[in-house]
Amino acid sequence: AALTDGEISVTGTATDAAGNTAELSDSVTLDTVAPSVAITIAEDGIVTVTPTEPLYLPDGTTASLTQIAAALTSTDGSFAVVGDEIQFTPTTPDYYGDITVTLPADTFADLAGNPAGAATATDLINFADAPTVIITSDDYSIVAGQTTLITFTFSELVNGFELSDVSTGGTGTLSNLTHDL
Repeated sequence: AALTDGEISVTGTATDAAGNTAELSDSVTLDTVAPSVAITIAEDGIVTVTPTEPLYLPDGTTASLTQIAAALTSTDGSFAVVGDEIQFTPTTPDYYGDITVTLPADTFADLAGNPAGAATATDLINFADAPTVIITSDDYSIVAGQTTLITFTFSELVNGFELSDVSTGGTGTLSNLTHDL
């Protein structure tokens, strides 16, 4: 019969030539399932490696965050541990775009020695400067009851800019936001 993963109890009896009998028993855990690893990448370059079980080096010691970071690869930069996080550093300053991060197969294993497969993730990171905005008005000054056109000109295309992102300090009302590209 095939063995399934989990605890296996083994018992035995030994008898010597004089008829003395000894009982022995022990248990072992059978683990044939390799760990899997998920990688996530935040826009600020923080990389999170999440294994389904602890990762170990070939010598049986637990892999440290520094060792995991050192094993990661990307053609767009390198990795280092900062505090308790893995930080991606792009080779190009002000990098903005997708990066692919890979943990090669067989770099780590679980405690039973089952090697982890490769893990790869691709996501957008943004190390570019934040966009700037210039706010202009068609009128220098207005009084209660008057309206004017207020223009917000960004240095680059922005997503999600809404009226709720702007405050008049309670001295007026903004309405009819339109986006021009």
